[in-house]
This record gives sequence, structure tokens and C-alpha cells, in this order.
Amino acid sequence: MLGESHALNIEFPDKSETINTLNQDNSRFKDLASEYHQLDDEIRGLELQESPISDVEAKKLKSHRAYLKDTLYEMICLSENKPA
Repeated sequence: MLGESHALNIEFPDKSETINTLNQDNSRFKDLASEYHQLDDEIRGLELQESPISDVEAKKLKSHRAYLKDTLYEMICLSENKPA
């Protein structure tokens, strides 16, 4: 859905405690999460404002967001000692 937030706490509500702990204790996670949220904000802004952007560029942005989300989820699972 256009303009929908993909914040980590929304995407993984059952992982909120782990996400908060990693944000405090793991600088790599914190940096990747910050990049993820900034990218999500940019994508939502483009969708809501119907800003001119090519389909190719939009796909690149969304693919990078998905990559970051997968990486962060893997880090969350590893932190919980569970397979991703």
C-alpha cells in the first residue's frame, strides 16, 4: 500500500524489545536501522507526494529497503539465537 510505514517495530512487533536493545548496544545495527528508516521515509514521501521518479529508480530504492530489512531481521534473529 502506498505511503504505508515500514518501521521495524511495525514490521516486527514481536521483536520490539530486541530491536530496542540492538539499537542501544550494536552500532552496526543502529546505523543500518537508521539508514533503513531514512530510506523508508524517503520512499513514503515520494509515494504520498507523487513526486516524479522513474519506475527503475523507485524499484532500486525499494529493493535496497528490502535488503536492509532482511539484513536487520537476520541480526535480530542472531541476537535471539534463532535461525532467520
